[in-house]
Amino acid sequence: NLNPIENAGRKSQFNFPRFVSDENDKLIAEISSPKTLEDPNYKAEAFKKWQEYFIPQAILVPLTYRYAVTPVNKRLKNFYIGLDYAKKGEGVHKWELTAKEPIKASK
Repeated sequence: NLNPIENAGRKSQFNFPRFVSDENDKLIAEISSPKTLEDPNYKAEAFKKWQEYFIPQAILVPLTYRYAVTPVNKRLKNFYIGLDYAKKGEGVHKWELTAKEPIKASK
C-alpha cells in the first residue's frame, strides 16, 4: 500500500508507536494529494520524501529476527532453504537423493 496514512497517520489505529509530527502529517498529505492522479511520478516522489523523513526517526525498530537451523544430509541434491523459495521456483519437487544410504559426516 502506497498510502502510509493507514499505519503511520496521526489518527491511524495501526500507528502502534503513536508517532505524530506536523512534518509527518504534511508529507503523508502530499502522498494522498489529488496531484497524484494527474502526475504519475508525483506519488512516487512524495513517498520517497516521506521515507527519507520517516526512516531516520527510528519509529519502528525490529526487535526479532527469524533464524533457523536446518540439518541436511549431503546426499540431498537441489535443496534450497531461502525464504524466497517460491519466487525462485524451488521446492520439495526438485529434491533428489544421490545415494541410497545416508552419507556419514566426516570429522
